[in-house]
Amino acid sequence: MTAQSFNSNSFGALAALTAAWLFVPASVAHAQAEPYVDVSPDVFITLSGAEIGDVDVARDDLVGGAPTLADLGVLPAGADVVAFHEKTSDVNLFVLDVSTRLGGVDVSAGDVISYVVSAGTYSLAADLSALGIADGVQVDAVSLTPTGILLLSFDTTVDLGGGLVADDEDLVGLDASAGRIEMVLNASNVGVDPALDLDAVGTRGDDYLLSFDGSGAMGGVAFDDEDVLAYDPAADTWAMVYDGSALHPDSWPGADVVAVPEPGAGALLAAGLAALGALGRRRG
Repeated sequence: MTAQSFNSNSFGALAALTAAWLFVPASVAHAQAEPYVDVSPDVFITLSGAEIGDVDVARDDLVGGAPTLADLGVLPAGADVVAFHEKTSDVNLFVLDVSTRLGGVDVSAGDVISYVVSAGTYSLAADLSALGIADGVQVDAVSLTPTGILLLSFDTTVDLGGGLVADDEDLVGLDASAGRIEMVLNASNVGVDPALDLDAVGTRGDDYLLSFDGSGAMGGVAFDDEDVLAYDPAADTWAMVYDGSALHPDSWPGADVVAVPEPGAGALLAAGLAALGALGRRRG
């Protein structure tokens, strides 16, 4: 079976690559780096001088600047953010590894939570129990396509009904309006070791941005758990887009990236293009 893909737009991210890769260290200059990547570690780390915990989501600008933290409101002590996606500049989607009550809303470990920053309000974007998913199963990777399909991966094998069984390395799509879940990426069919767990996902055009909980190699690209790979389902090719240990050798080794939503262009792209122009003028 071949990988299935929901159609999505590029959001200008491919144009961003042209400028962004010039600003990463020579050791990863070949990689298709993004203007920025949002990451959350599974343990406490120091990233470009900033202290980042497992409850934080940090924006790494890939040029060594101090990262900024996503606003998720007030979270309970001891909670760990295990998945994240910036839906809009005012709405963040995330998953916690504990059950709690946020702003009057009861959430279970593994549910997808929506937080409106300007209003300080929480709601459920995906209630696993309402979807008939067994207790104890948790979402550990989440993203959103431009058409509103929630991309989800789970921390264990789960029977989603109708003959659909998703392993922890697979990616499914939830169409909430239609109440339907479908297989989007059967990872073992495209060379992913079934021993790996997909624990972070994003999109870039029709590519999937993926991070796993261990080390391996796909399509000739070696990776560790702090790295992010791009998978092109049309060409069936893999590429490195975020080499965590090369960019931050004193921080990422020993830590696992557990959240990586879609990198965006925005102001950082404009800043990168301006810096590229300034560099060209200096060299000229």
